[in-house]
Amino acid sequence: MFRRLLEWWRKWEVTLDGIDDLKGERMARLEKRLVRLEQEVALMQTVEQRKE
Repeated sequence: MFRRLLEWWRKWEVTLDGIDDLKGERMARLEKRLVRLEQEVALMQTVEQRKE
């Protein structure tokens, strides 16, 4: 019984994570991560084009 309750609570923990982020720090971190990933994809595409 306690295991099911803990699993249920963990789902809500993930769902509500960051909901109290009034300064928007989480969104700022996500934006930085997205920019970095876009740069990595562009670099990978450049490398693939040079191979051809």
